[in-house]
Parts: sequence; C-alpha cells; structure tokens
Amino acid sequence: MVLIAVPWVCAQSSPWNLTLDSSFRMEFLFGTQAVRDRTPLQDIERFRIDSHFRLPVLAGNVEMTPLVFLSGRLGGLTSFLEQQGTVDRSAADFDIQVAERRVINAKPSFSGWEAAGLFHLWNDGGYRFSVTAGYREEYWKLEGEDQAQTSFLSENFQTRVPFLGLQTAVFFPWWKARFELIGSRWMTKIVSGSLTNSFLAQYEARATGGGLLELQVEGTASITQNIFAGLHSRYTFQESFGELIRKGNLRPPDLPLELYMGDSFLLVGVDLTVAF
Repeated sequence: MVLIAVPWVCAQSSPWNLTLDSSFRMEFLFGTQAVRDRTPLQDIERFRIDSHFRLPVLAGNVEMTPLVFLSGRLGGLTSFLEQQGTVDRSAADFDIQVAERRVINAKPSFSGWEAAGLFHLWNDGGYRFSVTAGYREEYWKLEGEDQAQTSFLSENFQTRVPFLGLQTAVFFPWWKARFELIGSRWMTKIVSGSLTNSFLAQYEARATGGGLLELQVEGTASITQNIFAGLHSRYTFQESFGELIRKGNLRPPDLPLELYMGDSFLLVGVDLTVAF
C-alpha cells in the first residue's frame, strides 16, 4: 500500500523554549489490502479479497512537551473525495463449486487516530533519543458492485494496536531530522461484511495474531529563520491471523475458515514547517 502525503502547513515550537508542536497535512493514499483463506480446499481459495485504492486524506497532530524528558502527541486522519478502487475477489467465496474471480468497483473510506507518549532518554545539545509507547485505531469501509451489477460487496475493517517504538531526533539552527521505528505483536483486527452473488453471504472475522512494523523518516532545512521545508516518508506493514465465520444460506454452512489479512503502504511527502 502506498501513501503519498503533502502537508499544508506545520506550526512547530522550539523543543527548547515552547511546549507545543502542531501540524496539518493533506495526503494521498494508494495501495493494497489482502484478505484470504489460509487453507485452500483442493487448491481452490474459498475466500479471497484483494483491494487496490487511491484516495486523498486529511491528517493532523499535536505534540506537547510539558517536561524536558516527557512529550505526548495526539493525531488523526480521515479520507475525503473518495474515488472508486478495484476489489478482486473470488466468486468461490462460500461455494466451492465456482472458481471464477470477479472484479468489483468499490468506493473506500478511511479514518484513524493515534495517541502516544515519548520518554526522552537524552535531550541535550541538539540531540534527542526517546522511547515511544502508544495506541492506534484505524477504520476502513468498502462498498461496491461489479460492472454487470450481479455481485455486491459491503465490508468494514477495524484495527486496534498498542505499540512501542524508538525515536531519534536532531535539532540544529539550519536543519533538523527525525527517525522513528515502531512495532507491535498485539494487533487486533475485526472484520464484518457481506457478499451478494446468486445468494447473500454474510461473514464476521476477528484476528488477534500478527503485528505491525513501521518506519518514519523526516528531514527539513531552514528557508528563513522561522520556516523549514523538507521531506517526510513512512512505510507501514501489518498482518493478522484469525478465523472467519460464514453465515446465511451457504455451502458448507457456518464453518470457520482460517484467515490471513495483510496490508502495507508507503507515505512520501513534502513538509513545510513554521516555527514560533
């Protein structure tokens, strides 16, 4: 999954004098998401959905530093002006007699929020080394149909993940940079949805195994005394494992499938910072 971001304006305080760092960004997201059966029957995948999307996102965050050794941040994002993407799903989702795959034009929506605390192990001489702990939730919603209007999809994803991380930041008069690595082995993903073809198939899934790995890199240089410009990038990979329960008039009825869910995205952006 690839996410390209162009922040609008970032108002940042000096880490040595003020205690507030706020930013607002306009981003663009495009990438992939996979949901599939981990144990195909006779080489037929009874459940598989591969999604490909591109959509703009608005994001913002606030970081507060009440003490020289402690900071906290709160951020959120939401999609807007969503455009249709493609969902490639197996028509054998709940009926192993059919092996055909179909493409659905689905309209996605995406939102999320994050809260984190940073404990600074070292914060002096322009260098800051920190331990990060936080919690994140993300929400996906997909709705669409194929070109023949014979197959319909409605799906909701919710991801909950507490995480730990390490951050290194440098602050100098003419440039600054930040590197952050976070990870988690405690991710929970909840899925609910329905697929309609010649019959209505409803399903629910809850996955608790798996995890998150994310790297963020940011570097900016001074244009004037109070304005910085530079680049920001972020790569995220997450996967989870669980069971999917099928409901309704299906063959075979109400039997769980072992499920794999995975997605990844890359964020690359131009950063504009105004320091007060």
